[in-house]
Parts: sequence; C-alpha cells; structure tokens
Amino acid sequence: MARRPTAEWRALAETDEITARLFPPGLLHRYDAIFDTFERAVRTLTPATPDDELTVAIRDVVTALNTLNDDHTHAAIATAERDLLCGYIEQTLADSAADLDAFCTRHHLPRHELTDPWRTW
Repeated sequence: MARRPTAEWRALAETDEITARLFPPGLLHRYDAIFDTFERAVRTLTPATPDDELTVAIRDVVTALNTLNDDHTHAAIATAERDLLCGYIEQTLADSAADLDAFCTRHHLPRHELTDPWRTW
C-alpha cells in the first residue's frame, strides 16, 4: 500500500512546531480511521471489480475527508495536504488488484482527477 500522508505529517511534527499544531494527534487519528476504512475496501478489489464498486471506494474516502475538513472549518486540508491525499488515494488504488488505468480510460478521466467529482477541498 501507498504511504499514508499521516506518516509524513507525524514525522514533520516531531521537529516542526507549526506542523505539530496543524496536525494534532486527534486529527491524525481521524485521518487514519478514514485510511483504515479505505484500505479495507481496496483490499477487496479485483481486476473484475465492477466500475460502480471502485467508484464507491473512491467516493467514500473522499466524502469522509470532506466531512473531516468541514468539521475543522475547512482548515484541515490545504493545497499541500490535498496533493498528498490525492496521491495517496491514487497510489493505493494503483497498488490494488483493480485495473485503475482501464477504469480511468472507460471514464475518460486522468488518474490525477479521480477524486474531483466529490472533493470539496
């Protein structure tokens, strides 16, 4: 699986006071709970997984992140975090058994835009 953004944020928080304030333990725990759910869903994917099931996995992780961001007055996810989160989602799916490239081709969707239909951050 892809490296979770929380691993990077925890490492930075050890040496950077600003990062530590931006990513308190409670917030990191919420991110990790979202990632746990997403990774469990992704582990069930196969090359034969119907597109709607792959879509649900993407939608569910993105909407959970939307809720987290909303709960933090839209301050939990800024540009740098967005890039890490989108990269993590894309790489986790690419590392799965699902055929992500075929999915993207069928939906005329560049891989880096997988989260766009649901993302509010």
